[in-house]
Amino acid sequence: MSSRLVAARAPTSLASSSASAAARRRRHAAATASSSTSAPSDVVGDRGVSSRRRALLAALALATAPVRPPRASAASAADALADARELYGAGGLEDAEAVLERAVAVADDRDLEASSKAALLKLLGDVRVDAYAYERAMRAYDAALEADPRGASASGAHFGRANALEGLAAAAATAAAATALYESAIDDYGACLELAKPGGAGPAVPLFERAQAYKRLERWDDARRDYAAAAVAFADARARKEQKIAEAQAAFATFETGDVAAARRQLETLSRQLYSSDVRAALVACYWVAGDAARAEDLWLSLCEMDASRCGNRRESEYADAGWLLERRKWTPGLAAGMGDFLALRPAAAAVE
Repeated sequence: MSSRLVAARAPTSLASSSASAAARRRRHAAATASSSTSAPSDVVGDRGVSSRRRALLAALALATAPVRPPRASAASAADALADARELYGAGGLEDAEAVLERAVAVADDRDLEASSKAALLKLLGDVRVDAYAYERAMRAYDAALEADPRGASASGAHFGRANALEGLAAAAATAAAATALYESAIDDYGACLELAKPGGAGPAVPLFERAQAYKRLERWDDARRDYAAAAVAFADARARKEQKIAEAQAAFATFETGDVAAARRQLETLSRQLYSSDVRAALVACYWVAGDAARAEDLWLSLCEMDASRCGNRRESEYADAGWLLERRKWTPGLAAGMGDFLALRPAAAAVE
């Protein structure tokens, strides 16, 4: 890595927040959409996880352009898509959904070309996912894939359906139900990657999101592999922040596989490249679990001198809150446990000789 990156300041958290994930998805989707003029495919979605799919320039254009009221009846599927996208980009989810539902009804009556109908249904699913209407989104994506299973909208429909499945999994009544939904989401991310068109947005976001689903299932080898592949894809796309988030998550997953030495090396590299308290804190836990108490203590003291490090009193530090680490900072269970052991000065439960 270039020495110019060593002093580069990155956000103190390498957690994948909903907002940053949504921004990645907007860029990914818009790039895919621009690759097809007949049936654009926005290969993105959000599960908790809200607005998505537009490239940065497109988002800026929508933010500065006046919003036209929806036409009473679009003259064609293309008009309906244009109206719905404009409303969607401005946050008018209900209006966008109404435009698309009318257009789908007309398409059913007129026996519209499969690819055009699939594009309408795909966007309808996206709008519903952003409204957290996951069951209704699933119906739209299912219909899109039934209409045109391998067409221009298919990759995006699989991605969106995976997002909807993860939204349903998060609210599932039982662990078994959640597991089944995450496994289905993983299948859809795989189909999204398989069906992606040349010249589209690239594999980075679907790979990262599939890794997230593997993480939920604690399939650490699979998660590590996809995070690492996503990091390479983000690097190819010159998305450095996302690349580093993926690299950090790959290191966390590597730790969970039991290869603490490899995780330590990865986190040491990241700590030299980034101004990130989270990376250093994870490395503290890694050192402690590896039995290197002196390095763990030295790095903790250095970490506590950083801005916004959240150290505080050792036992009252936010890093002592495992729930905060897992849900807000996106750590993995073993690392969170290692940090708890370090702060309590306990021998690490998973100590490595």
